[in-house]
Amino acid sequence: MNYKKFLIPILFIYILNIQKICSFELNNFYTYENITKYENAGYYIYFHNENQILKKSEILKIKNEYHLSYFCKNDICTKVNRNCFEYFVEIPDENNNKKLYISETYRYDEIKSLKHEFLLSSKIKCNSTTELINNEDCYINVYTSFKCTSNSQCLSNKCVDGACIYNEENPIEFCTSIYHSIFFFYGFSYMNCGKAISEPCHSNKECATKTCTKHENYKSCASTGGPSDSDVQKI
Repeated sequence: MNYKKFLIPILFIYILNIQKICSFELNNFYTYENITKYENAGYYIYFHNENQILKKSEILKIKNEYHLSYFCKNDICTKVNRNCFEYFVEIPDENNNKKLYISETYRYDEIKSLKHEFLLSSKIKCNSTTELINNEDCYINVYTSFKCTSNSQCLSNKCVDGACIYNEENPIEFCTSIYHSIFFFYGFSYMNCGKAISEPCHSNKECATKTCTKHENYKSCASTGGPSDSDVQKI
């Protein structure tokens, strides 16, 4: 039997499938340049609310709001979650043109020692447009890179060896709510701006949270708490 006439078509189909898979994987690779085109970009980006243009001066007037935080640039701010920063943030410029920044930021010594790849890998379930095989258990890989190529891409305005690093000369503008409880029966909250959580610091007053925590080889701004449910009811 002449097996060649069977092997050649099989080999051809195999090569085509490999090309499809490789092409498909490339189409699911997102970077600073195209992350906004990803249908699930909201998992990685803090989008600016067009109906809520807030300046830093207005944010500082907010009282008795809890667990509230913003990243700011040139006095314009975007709301974020201080308990879980996303990798990108969208902040308009002075002319209200949307600008994307990489908010994932590192210390310089951290990128040298850990050798970050600046790449996230996640799996999503196949659907009608992404399905490779007719299988309910089909999943595809989605790759997201937060590698920078220029200072302007970084919220910190400092890109070194592909990583956005903290900029001592121009710290990230971060505003967050500070809660104070008085005598266990009354509390109040106000907004404060300063260095962002995890940014290197020397003293409490540098941090938006007013908490600079000492680690083994460095100090950084720590998170801050809020009122308990019972405290909120009292207020």
